[in-house]
Amino acid sequence: MRCDRTFRSTLILAFLALGTLGFSQGGDTLTLEQVIQLAKNRNGTIQAAYLDAAASKERTRQAWAAFWPTLTPNFRYDWSRNKVNTGPFDGLSKGDESTSSVTARWRLWDSGSRDTSYRSSLRSQRSREYSALQTLRDTLFGVHAQYFDALRAQELLRVADSQVVRTREILAQTIALIENEQLPKKDKFQAEADLANAEVNRLSALNRTATSQSDLKATIGWTDADELPALQSYDEPAEFDQLPPLSEVIALGLKQRPDLAARRESIEAAKYALAQTRRDGLAIWSVDATYTKQFSRENLDNQALVFQVSIPLFDAGSSKSAVNEASYNLQSQQSSLVQSERLTRSEIESAYKVLQQDTLRVQAAKKALEASKVNFDAASKAQALGAEGTTLITVLTAQTSLVTAESNYVEAIYDYYISEIRLKLAIGEVLPGELP
Repeated sequence: MRCDRTFRSTLILAFLALGTLGFSQGGDTLTLEQVIQLAKNRNGTIQAAYLDAAASKERTRQAWAAFWPTLTPNFRYDWSRNKVNTGPFDGLSKGDESTSSVTARWRLWDSGSRDTSYRSSLRSQRSREYSALQTLRDTLFGVHAQYFDALRAQELLRVADSQVVRTREILAQTIALIENEQLPKKDKFQAEADLANAEVNRLSALNRTATSQSDLKATIGWTDADELPALQSYDEPAEFDQLPPLSEVIALGLKQRPDLAARRESIEAAKYALAQTRRDGLAIWSVDATYTKQFSRENLDNQALVFQVSIPLFDAGSSKSAVNEASYNLQSQQSSLVQSERLTRSEIESAYKVLQQDTLRVQAAKKALEASKVNFDAASKAQALGAEGTTLITVLTAQTSLVTAESNYVEAIYDYYISEIRLKLAIGEVLPGELP
């Protein structure tokens, strides 16, 4: 299976971008694009994956180099000083000699070891490249999810702030109505209790904001001493895309998922490894040509053509065991691929259905929010005017309904955003911000 051009282009562009992207901390707001840029530039998991892919590419180059001749110049200089203190040869002798040579070597033919090694290395390289791409996408999904969670917490804090403000207004209206003897004095305690509960909710929202921002800072490599700027808010989706049939989405995911492609390439590499092991158990042969030109007191030319064959007549079953090991390794990887494809089907189906449900949640939550706003405004105005039949419980119930609707709408919006990006990840699509 040849490496897909889209994947290859993404890999090259993303790898070249490592270490070249920068961001100045301390701005007024932080956008999703800036967060993604920081992650690509600083996240150690992404950098390790692409460096591993780069190392695999160098191993392929080494395997390819075995097809070419080598040229090795050598130089040697010997200096000696010998002193004999007794006997007929006593005295001091000195000597120096230099030797230089150039040796050319070329393996002309062999039993296929070089070809198998190169093809196996190439498959392994492609597998590493696909794995690096999957690592990039997994991390980018995590960045999106953490950004949206942090933004969700930021929006829920705003809801909690609004709740505190409204509850204070309700308390003030209640006190005014009590002073005008339009409400019983006991209603003040209920209004004060609701204000205290609203302030507790605000503290919980603050804690959630701090936790979500800490998680995001770790992923993008943000300096611990610096606080994150306010995150740029996202507009609610104006429209929702119609999803293709589930069967088409699953088929697409099985075809283009980088992690599955990496496993398939590893299987091909294992096939070459098995073929090489079988060949090694039968016979290994090679034909090498060498030429050495030596420059010294005696000018020498050495030429040689060497044919070598090695046949393991007896090795106590080691060769057969090595073949069995390579065969089991191949079967293991094939079985693992089958199970990975099953899990991928399940993952895609789950992400697909969750996105469908979250789309309906956003629509339903928006209607509930609009109705709750109208209901609270009406109840609040009726209480302020002292309308007959309007009790504190009526206003507080409307307030609770509004807070619930606001919170549900915020939760639904950001669950939808996360579900949308999760489905892209599940089917192997290019994620926003993936390309430089």
